[in-house]
Amino acid sequence: MTIKSRKTAFQILQVDENATTDDIKKAYRKASLIYHPDKNSHDPEANKKFILIQCAYQLLVHNRPCPELKEYRYTVKNYLPEHTYNLDNEWGYFLFWRDHFIL
Repeated sequence: MTIKSRKTAFQILQVDENATTDDIKKAYRKASLIYHPDKNSHDPEANKKFILIQCAYQLLVHNRPCPELKEYRYTVKNYLPEHTYNLDNEWGYFLFWRDHFIL
């Protein structure tokens, strides 16, 4: 896990890098309500944003890779330039998601 990935996760959840676990959990709940696909049926990217929020939470609270990123890697690997993202690394996929699906 890289420092850049953790910083990105803090940005996704809009919490300070010194946030406590409780602060992170509150931010996750708030973001989940905002971006939940059931509440955003008009937004085709809502599910992707929601998954990215879940991945950020898993990284910051549980310190583990997000399984959705592992599944997604097989769909993006064939059309992304290898030098853009480290696609052999789960956090490279995390950064890919951040760059393509967050705000």
